[in-house]
Amino acid sequence: NIYDLSNFLEDHPGSPETLMAHAGRDATQTFEDVNHSRTARVMSKSMCVTVDLFCYGGCGVRKAKDLPHFDPSRIMKNKRRRRRQPATLKSIRIRLQLEEQKAKHKLTKLVPSGEALTGNINVYYNAFERRWKAWYLDTSFQTQYLENDD
Repeated sequence: NIYDLSNFLEDHPGSPETLMAHAGRDATQTFEDVNHSRTARVMSKSMCVTVDLFCYGGCGVRKAKDLPHFDPSRIMKNKRRRRRQPATLKSIRIRLQLEEQKAKHKLTKLVPSGEALTGNINVYYNAFERRWKAWYLDTSFQTQYLENDD
């Protein structure tokens, strides 16, 4: 199907450039991959100008307004393939906590038995080096640093 999105370019939430990058091409897969909302799907149906009659069991193309029984719901899925799961702060925090637990488990094995004064090591992520590190106080109250080799 062919859609006339020219009146929608400036209002597109993904920027006009997003639409122009696919202008004149089959953007079906891209549209589906973005996982558009129901509102976006309904809006796009109203912009359909030419229908591929293959969607109706025929062949050829026709102007959408010339089809007496034009049902846009047959040319595009009404529901999303999967529920959108944005990377919310909660999901990022959970992932970070899981990575921290793994790093602590690995780094704890590097501390000689009985060497840590309190028995605890303190794990942190060094963003500049993009790696997990840890520190602990030894029995002589000296700070000891550990690095994960991964």
